[in-house]
Amino acid sequence: MRTAHTEDLTALISQLDLDKQLYHQLQNLEHYPEALHVAYNRLLSLFDFTIDSARTSSSRNILNAVPTFSSAALTKFLDDEYFDVTVGYKEYLERRQNGGSRELFPDVTYAKYWLRTVAPVKYVDGAWIGGIHRTTTNMMYRSFTKTLWQILSEELGDGDLQKNHVWVYRQLLESIDANDIGRGDSKDFISSFRNANNDVRVWTGAIAQLCISLFPDMFLPEILGFNMSYESLPLHLLITIYELRELNIDPYYFVLHVSIDNKHSGHAAMGVNSVITYITSLPVVEQSTAWKRIQAGFLLASELPTTPIPYSDLDKSLEKIFGEKSIAAHSIHASCLGKIGGRTGMKLNDWLDPLLYPNHSLTFLRTLADSQWIVRGEPERSKLVREMKWGGRMFGAFTSQEVSILQAWIRHLTQYEIPMERTKSYETFTDVEIKLPDTSLTLNFNSILTRPSAPRCSNVHLEPISSLVLLSSEEKTDAILSLLSISAIPFEYISSLPAKCASSYGMMAIRCLRALYGFLPESDICAGMYEVTSNQPTYGVIEIASISLENISECVRQFAAQLLCISAHPEQNEAILVGIQHGFIEYVFQACEEIHLLSSTDLMNLFNIRRRCRKALDLYIEEKNADSHWLTDMFKGKKIVQDSVYNIIN
Repeated sequence: MRTAHTEDLTALISQLDLDKQLYHQLQNLEHYPEALHVAYNRLLSLFDFTIDSARTSSSRNILNAVPTFSSAALTKFLDDEYFDVTVGYKEYLERRQNGGSRELFPDVTYAKYWLRTVAPVKYVDGAWIGGIHRTTTNMMYRSFTKTLWQILSEELGDGDLQKNHVWVYRQLLESIDANDIGRGDSKDFISSFRNANNDVRVWTGAIAQLCISLFPDMFLPEILGFNMSYESLPLHLLITIYELRELNIDPYYFVLHVSIDNKHSGHAAMGVNSVITYITSLPVVEQSTAWKRIQAGFLLASELPTTPIPYSDLDKSLEKIFGEKSIAAHSIHASCLGKIGGRTGMKLNDWLDPLLYPNHSLTFLRTLADSQWIVRGEPERSKLVREMKWGGRMFGAFTSQEVSILQAWIRHLTQYEIPMERTKSYETFTDVEIKLPDTSLTLNFNSILTRPSAPRCSNVHLEPISSLVLLSSEEKTDAILSLLSISAIPFEYISSLPAKCASSYGMMAIRCLRALYGFLPESDICAGMYEVTSNQPTYGVIEIASISLENISECVRQFAAQLLCISAHPEQNEAILVGIQHGFIEYVFQACEEIHLLSSTDLMNLFNIRRRCRKALDLYIEEKNADSHWLTDMFKGKKIVQDSVYNIIN
């Protein structure tokens, strides 16, 4: 008979499978627009869970330490958190120097397993801010969304693949022979056969980052809070670096996140600055609600662990049991041909080799937990337990006490479950009325303006701008400046997909966007807080054109709507988007020079933007030069912009 407990656990397992499926779909959203609705509901359920968790916790958190907004109280809270991390690390080093063993990685095999297991989180590095600072972003928010986009740009390597965080992690996995799990956006990555990974913590943590990024127009305060929390320094990061070095595994990916996220001039400082700038820009009557929403976003990051299930006392006990059994059972399992651990696993006899077992004992337990021998949370349904009872092939091989420890360990595997049902705590806490978004496909310009997060039509054919009536000189100027204001649209969606952006296509797009958004030229040094505190004016295309999306010329609106749809499908439309971007910097920029309306400063900035974009585009086009079909589509996109400019002017 199925009990309520059994049904809950079945739901948990199903939710894990659903989360893995959603993980794949959200990184391939142009092929799965229906996933947007699922992501919205999943995000709300995670908000509920993390708010409930913080409310019932006696530990210091942003709810009880900073109940109402105060920049001084917020700064003190974050300083206290940082101080605790530094004290915790000092105490860790003292334990190690006094002969204590490693606390995160007992052996090199487990370290490699851990690095492989945490990949779902690492392959979406930066995703939580992937949807901000687009052309659709409200003008009043662009000063601080630009700061967040700078963080995203640095996470993505500022257009240099060698600095791209996802790429760096891929290289790390390759160095330990673990890159066979597939790219983060591939079907192989969520395959239990190719990538046997059922660690609920890492999949849930990764899903939270992907989901919150999809609704920047609805959850901007929450994104600000999430970013502020996620860019803070966690203790486990310092321990990871220390222990990987001991095991001769390159820790640079993790070192990078200590240095680039620093609280003085790095991402942590930029995150706090963005929050304070946002809150203080609001009318006083709106600040209380905004702060609660920022807290909700902060908790989504702070209350959801993103590392694999930690080593427990039950792990230690079961390790000891299997270690002792491996000596007595040496070679008895030689006839067992099946592997534990999927395609890259090992035969049972190899796992239980008494000489090798001490070097991979914890990895064996984690791999066993992911195998068909175990039903997480349900020892009575687990094949391994049944084989130890009367009628099973291992009856008598384990004592009743040993079986009890195994059963307790299996039950323990579900302790990190996230409830599927909503508690509506998000609405209660923030006092925000939730209305399910309209996720039907959009194409109409006004519909995109009101629903910028909605999925876009995929079967759009971009047509050159044409006017049925003769435009006045003023209307021509307005139309050209409107085109200038939307000239960053082509690559605004590829940058929100970290796994796909870790490519030469993605790096070219980031370099173009940095120029088009008015960021400093790329260098070997991160700009960090300098761009925030230097008080230099922003010279991006929107700022130069001085036209927001809702105010662009009437004759450009349908073209803009079509472009927004095509841009939202960056894989499908790669070649034509490259051509369109090339057309913007050549023909639209040239037309801006000819209308004699922009200042000499604006023209010089356009010249520099064009130079930087042209360099990035030309290098990528040269890379694709052997693909005649790609080149045909690219030139088609460029010609569409050329014809549009010609039709406006003539």
